[in-house]
Amino acid sequence: MKKLIIAGILLLFAFTGCTNNQTTKESDSVNSISVESSSSTKEPETTKESESKKIVEKNESTEDKVQNSPESNEKNNITQQSPPKTSEIESESSTETSKEDLCKYLESKYPVENAHYEVSDPSFNNALQRNDFDIYIISNNETMDTYITGLKDGTYTTDDPIIHNIFNVAGEIIEVLPQEFNDVHIYLVSWIGQNRENNILLIQDYS
Repeated sequence: MKKLIIAGILLLFAFTGCTNNQTTKESDSVNSISVESSSSTKEPETTKESESKKIVEKNESTEDKVQNSPESNEKNNITQQSPPKTSEIESESSTETSKEDLCKYLESKYPVENAHYEVSDPSFNNALQRNDFDIYIISNNETMDTYITGLKDGTYTTDDPIIHNIFNVAGEIIEVLPQEFNDVHIYLVSWIGQNRENNILLIQDYS
């Protein structure tokens, strides 16, 4: 009888020990699962933060490229350029050809031996909105004056090389200068002696 009681007590202790071991194992298993679940839950947050940083960096890089692109720089340059001042535009449009300008042009393009050019002050024609000028070929010596006198008294004719050349020059001047200078009209070209007394009208434009 005593042996049966002792055996029952031993079985009871053995059963209690197994139950505690099983409870401990289950608790350890639950803790392990909880830790894994916690770690697996945190990983997506880290991934999301990393992806968010990548998106921000990509956006910043895109903005830098746009700002530094040639198109952007060109637009900025166009924006920064200020339009010309009204006074500058008016100054450019109001610039007129002077008699000094015409004189320099004639001396360089149509030089006449033993003579020089003089140009009258402009006479503004309101109807045609242009400046009328007179051109004078002035003899530099008495020899040239003899051609003027001879042409008047018949000693010389327009077939003479010097006289013929001067008439040709006068024709070109009255035709070419208005083409070279838009605001200029040549009213006449005269040949004047050194003493300013003798003169011949070479050509005149009445238009």
